[in-house]
This record gives sequence, C-alpha cells and structure tokens, in this order.
Amino acid sequence: MITFKTYKYKLYNREYKELDEILDLSSWVYNHCIALHRRYYRMYKKSLNKFKLQKHLTKLKQTERFKDWNKVPSQAVQDITDRIQRAYKLFYSNLKSGKKTSHPHFQKRTKYHSFTTKQAGYKLLDGNKIKIGSKIYSYFKSRDIVGEIKTLTLKRTIRGYYIYLVVEQEQVVYKAVTTGKSVGFDFGMKTFLTASDGNNINIPQFLKLNLDKMKRLSKLFSKGKRGSQTSLNKLHEKIANQRKDLHWKLAHSLTDMYDLIVFETLDLTSMLKHCQKKIHDFGFGSFLSILQYIAKQKGKVVHFVDKYFPSSKTCSECGWKNVDLKLSDRIFECQGCGLVRDRDFNASINIHREGTSSLNFGTLGCL
Repeated sequence: MITFKTYKYKLYNREYKELDEILDLSSWVYNHCIALHRRYYRMYKKSLNKFKLQKHLTKLKQTERFKDWNKVPSQAVQDITDRIQRAYKLFYSNLKSGKKTSHPHFQKRTKYHSFTTKQAGYKLLDGNKIKIGSKIYSYFKSRDIVGEIKTLTLKRTIRGYYIYLVVEQEQVVYKAVTTGKSVGFDFGMKTFLTASDGNNINIPQFLKLNLDKMKRLSKLFSKGKRGSQTSLNKLHEKIANQRKDLHWKLAHSLTDMYDLIVFETLDLTSMLKHCQKKIHDFGFGSFLSILQYIAKQKGKVVHFVDKYFPSSKTCSECGWKNVDLKLSDRIFECQGCGLVRDRDFNASINIHREGTSSLNFGTLGCL
C-alpha cells in the first residue's frame, strides 16, 4: 500500500537573504492574485479561473516591472494560484451552506512564511546539502529519506528555516508484537496519566519550567527592549517542540507496552474553564492524536469510553456511586464497602473495566 510521509529538517546556514527574498516575492504574487480575483469578480460577477490567472502571471513575469518574480520557482507560483482557488471554493461553499465565513484576504509580507514546489526550484545534493534557487544550504539530516519526493515546502519560523519533504513510499508494516496487556488511563491535573495497573506516567510541564524566563522576556518586551520579542517567540516555539517530541516518544512506548489502551472521552472545552494553563501545557488533545496514529500503524487499539460514564464517582470494588463527589475531593471513600483509594486511580480502574467490556459491542474508538 502506498502512503505519504513528511520529513522535516532544519537548515543551519546563517545567511538566508535569498530565501527571505523568495518569500517576500511570493507574498507579492499572492496579494496580486487576490487583487486580480476581486477585480475580476467586480467586473464579471464570477471567480477567476486559476489557469487564466497562471497564464496572466506568466506574461507579467516577462515585463520589466515584474521580472523579479522569476526568482520564485514556477511551480511555487502555480501552488499559490491553487491555494487561492481552493480558498475561494471553500468561501462560496460556506456561503451557500450558511456558515459564517470571510473571503480570502491579503497577507502582510512579514506574515507570509512558506512556499511549496514540486520538482522545480530545488535539488537534493549528496550528504546533507540542498540547492534552493541559486544557493546551496546545509540541513540537519536526522534520518534518511525513503521514497520518491513529491513536494518540498520551505517554511520560515522564528527559529530559522525548515524544509518539509512529502515523500511517496510503501507503507511500513510493523511486525505484530502482542503483549496481551491492556490498561485504562485517567488524565489528571497532577499526574498526566494515572494507570489502572499502577504504571502512572508523569511528564514535565515545559511551560511551567520556563515560566520565569517567559515572564522576564515579557517584561522586557513591554518596555520595548530590542530583540525581546524574537527571544520570546523562540522560547514559545522551543516549548512546543519539546512537548511534541515527548508525545511521540511516549506514544511509541505505550503502544509497545500495551495492545489495548482505554481512555475516557475528554471534554476539553469544559476542562479549559478550570485549568486552562495546565491543559495547554500537557497537550492532551495533541497527545491523543499522535497516540491514535501510532497505534493504527502498529495494529494496537485505542478505545474511548463515553464521557458521561461516572468513572470518578463509582467504586471500582463494589460499584457504589458517590454522586456528591466534588472536583476538589482527591480521595474516593466508598460508603458501600469502605474502600479508600486515590480518586484518579479508582477512575482508571473503572475506565479499564468499562472499556474492555464495551469492546464486545464493537464500539471502537481507534482510528
């Protein structure tokens, strides 16, 4: 089976003047296309076809005024027209269905961060070199590229430039390794994952660890200190990268350890009302998406029990329910059998039991 995979590498050249110029010119092309679309609609009351637009841009690049557009890879220009046409189709589709929407708008040069091309405009060289435009750049080649490259996207972030290579390859079939183990997990505000088998998982709160530095940089930024905004943005991106890297590693570890992983369906909107900062710091939603992706590849099952299942209020030994249990109550005390147990541990056992039983009815939550 054919699948697509994206490889991400960071460029580590210090001089990006040519890349900055290509992106600036790309934003010019983009905004020019938006202006043409609006003018065409005012005149003819219909959208501009992308093929007519591409033909018009080709003529413009032959003029003295727009000759610098030739520095932008031709397929990157085509991608711009494709994106704009898709955006307008979505806009009109939303209008017909009554959805609240806004038409494609102009983008500031400083906020235009990427361009995409297929075969033209770049060339991979031996080792960790890539030629973009007329210049050769080095990149951190953390892993080898397997498959046929379909597109290259160059993206500018506050920490530098990254290349994204979308590759067509044969889908990796993991050798089925079954452990016969299953587990129920309860998300918590103190412990990231409380496990029904006692193998609780704690992860660093990267935002909290860098909070003092963030406050210091925010204070400098409010005072107009030069370079403070860049440093602050770099710190935010670093924290996001650390969290994402940990999520991937944890997902691989759990799917190697268990065949069935059960969670309670999260109501993140409700949770954000109580612990917004910690919810964002843990990244529950992002972690679950990554875990489901890895589980599907390895043939493991990620299952969810109903969010209205009273996992925290039910005794995991006798089934008695404490309907008066409050969020602040961290210990579950059963008036039926006298069980005294940590609230989250009690919930994880109930989640595991409910999840394994509901599988018999075919209610799978894995992707």
